[in-house]
Amino acid sequence: MTIHQMRILQKVIETQSFSAAGESLLLSQPSVSAQIKSFENSLGLILIDRQQSNQTNGIVLTEEGRFVFEAAQRILTEWDKIIEYSKSQKDKITVIKLITNSPIGTYLLPELLPHFNSIYPNVKIKLLMETNYNSLTKLIKSKSYDLCIAPLLKNILPHVNVIYKFQIPIVLVNALGGFNNNNIMPLNDLNNYLLILPPSYSTIREVLNTFFAQLPLKIKSSMELDHAESVKRVLLQNTNYFGLISSISVNNELKTGSLQIIQTDPPLPQTEYIIFNQKGKSLQTDAIHFVEYLKKNIPIQ
Repeated sequence: MTIHQMRILQKVIETQSFSAAGESLLLSQPSVSAQIKSFENSLGLILIDRQQSNQTNGIVLTEEGRFVFEAAQRILTEWDKIIEYSKSQKDKITVIKLITNSPIGTYLLPELLPHFNSIYPNVKIKLLMETNYNSLTKLIKSKSYDLCIAPLLKNILPHVNVIYKFQIPIVLVNALGGFNNNNIMPLNDLNNYLLILPPSYSTIREVLNTFFAQLPLKIKSSMELDHAESVKRVLLQNTNYFGLISSISVNNELKTGSLQIIQTDPPLPQTEYIIFNQKGKSLQTDAIHFVEYLKKNIPIQ
């Protein structure tokens, strides 16, 4: 017993003819007859009184046939509702409001979103980036988002539901040839060089400040620049400068060899990132798909 067979029975009763039903459904008359017979066999019931039908030149249902036909009508009505709902969901656009900081929004997500959108074309990511540490914290507490990817900020933990954690290293870089990268630079020597730091209000600077305070070590900057592109521009123009920057910001330059990572003693910290949503709020299905995609595709550092 199938939906297809119910459709055929419905059309046979509607047209009062096996051949007319076949024409309407683009089936041959023998195929229609065979499907009705198969339907009857699967139920163990005779649905059409063939002797009466031949005498009246129409289709006469048996008592069992009338019961099955009426039930099939109800089933087909509900089935059509399911199909209509399914089509409407396929056409539905879901917007996920995502908050993050500059390194993630500028360098990581552009690498991942095109492939995600090819898998889930009806899911749109509305991205809001904040570089400022205080602004990012304020935005998270405002609860005007669906998901957030941000450095682990202890003051926001009571307000969120942590879903996933990953780490991205902070690296010391300069132009190739500006320093022998076979050597390890003691962090105590940083103040002997022209050093570019992230601005004091950035989330990465917050991580660095905590790290240097624990050593303890006071670092002086020659320059503070907000955007990684500005840092890289200075480094490429002047080999005397060194920059402390998120590793994902310099992946392309490391591949081409225009910039190099300088190993330090002790090693620089990693920025611990968390993916989270608002505490007490359930994730919608498409947001769950996005989180699972991120888990599988964020590079392991």
